Amino acid sequence: MRIRLTALIAIAMFASGCSTTLGRTMPECDAGSATMVLAVQSVPEAHYVSCVVGLKAGWDYEDLEAQSGQSYYTLDSDRLGDGFVRVDNVESCDVGDATLTATDERGIELWKDVVSEIDIEVVVIPEGSTMATSTRAVEVILQLRDQEINGRPVVVTPSASDEPTEERIEDAVASGAHVVVISIRDTEEGTLTVLIRGTENEVEAESLEDALDMIEDVESDPYYLGSWFQVFEGGCVVYSFDAEGPGVDTIEEDIGFGLSLFDAEAFRQIARDAGYRLP
Repeated sequence: MRIRLTALIAIAMFASGCSTTLGRTMPECDAGSATMVLAVQSVPEAHYVSCVVGLKAGWDYEDLEAQSGQSYYTLDSDRLGDGFVRVDNVESCDVGDATLTATDERGIELWKDVVSEIDIEVVVIPEGSTMATSTRAVEVILQLRDQEINGRPVVVTPSASDEPTEERIEDAVASGAHVVVISIRDTEEGTLTVLIRGTENEVEAESLEDALDMIEDVESDPYYLGSWFQVFEGGCVVYSFDAEGPGVDTIEEDIGFGLSLFDAEAFRQIARDAGYRLP
């Protein structure tokens, strides 16, 4: 994280705390914009505030709102929904049941508390250990690869072992996956036996397309819900997610590239060195 000397252009705004563009322009990283000044002022003890490196295509910034002790902005997406993430600069935060995540940023802790549905898991089980069912299972697995259902990639796992077929089915169902069983009759008739996740009854599908339709009927769009907490001296930045739709599978990477932290304390020091009194 670096601060550029061009930030001095905006230091004078500390004195008045107002501008016709306050909050409207993005708080870009390493830029002394009016919006960045507003964010820094809102949490006067925080060593960092959130900033935008660059927005992914289809993402839009919504104006920053600020008050004493807090400021926030939201991002909209044409794929993930309006307000799919809200970013708060606050004086402190309660991470609750969040899990500490490894980061290479010194002096900054990253905690995550999220739930997500991204991949759709399908287990393919050939009945017994005959060559016919095993060959058919391989064909189905190859056809399932690179498939998507409601914008979610299908992750297919083969299940072939010396264990009885019923035991393998029970294990696959217990894992929360959809199950495709290749029976001897299926190999003869070209059908598939399907156990939809959350149900107990086997259903016959006339084709793989029919099986995929059955799965699609019970699966939602991919989603990513929850919060990230970036905790540091004097403050905290909170990302609150409510994202649903295509693009969820890369949301963590996209947020990591698109958003960062602005060195607010270094910014304040430049202002002090320039002779400005900070609120």
